[in-house]
Amino acid sequence: MNFHEETVLQENGRQLVAREVIVCLSTLIDEFIQRDYEGFADAYPNLLDGTVENDNGEEEYVETYEYWAVTPWLAEKLIDRGERVDQDFYGLCIWGRTCTGQAIYMDGVIRRIVEELE
Repeated sequence: MNFHEETVLQENGRQLVAREVIVCLSTLIDEFIQRDYEGFADAYPNLLDGTVENDNGEEEYVETYEYWAVTPWLAEKLIDRGERVDQDFYGLCIWGRTCTGQAIYMDGVIRRIVEELE
């Protein structure tokens, strides 16, 4: 990918995130988990750490670092790519982000969604 294509991909990723990612709910959800882990795990198992199938069809353990309210459209796209999502957390779609430390538009899953839209 050349510099121009990368720049366009990043800008489209920024726009997608601005439009489809609503708010970070990590502090709130962490509080729910601390108060009643078992109850939370029973109600929202997709949002907790656990195993997922990777691109090679193998199981791998992933940790959930952040929780973001996202639009139903993005929730569907994330689910299609094996991401940790709950579609009815008190009426919100929540994405359990399994990476951290970089802008969301740089996440591999977001980049793949943007690339498929182009």
